Order: sequence, then structure tokens, then C-alpha cells
Amino acid sequence: ASHSAGGRRRAPPVAGRAGTGGDGAARTRSYASDGRRMPLEDALAVLGAPPEWAGPLQASGAHYADIRRLWRALVLSAHPDKQPACISARGHAERAETFMAALAAFDAVEACCSTGATPQ
Repeated sequence: ASHSAGGRRRAPPVAGRAGTGGDGAARTRSYASDGRRMPLEDALAVLGAPPEWAGPLQASGAHYADIRRLWRALVLSAHPDKQPACISARGHAERAETFMAALAAFDAVEACCSTGATPQ
């Protein structure tokens, strides 16, 4: 498991579902299975951020706070420990996949910002 800021443990990025449709699950799964990092454009799509934020994010860390807010809302809504008891097993699995996809996507955003751009 990887560590996030503050010393909390976070599950490693594995198969996930974008939650926004398309082939986000397949993309996330392929990157997690061979250790590659998700491309920034795919990560922004998973998090629901506009693709035009990629350039400014890479250049100066612009929109980092906005992207973090999108990520936080997504992981809180899909967190496996915060699901209602009445949810079906399939619904629980889908939300868990969305949660894991969001973690993998934000890892890619953080990597982008830690390799040159300073988050604002």
C-alpha cells in the first residue's frame, strides 16, 4: 500500500471504473496491472475535470486545488466504508471500482505536479 500525505495508508491503484462512462475501467486496469501511471488526460477524465486543465496543470500546477476537490468528492461518495447497508453487491463493487479509479487518477495528478509544477 502506498502512503499519502499525513501518513495515512491508501490502497494501491488497481482496476477501477471512471464513473463518467467510456472505457475508464479498462484504462485504469491496464495501468495498474503493469505498474505504469495513468496519463494525465485519462486521470482528468476519471475525476471529471475538463481536459483543457492538463496544460496549465503541467506548466504551473494551476487547477490543482479544483482537481483535488473533484477527487475528494468522488472518493467520499464511492468510499467502500461509507456505503449504505441496503446497496446491492453489484452496486458496492461498482462504487469500489470508482473509488480505486479515483485513487489511481489522483496519483497521476500528484505525479504531474511533483515533477516540475508547483500546486497552487
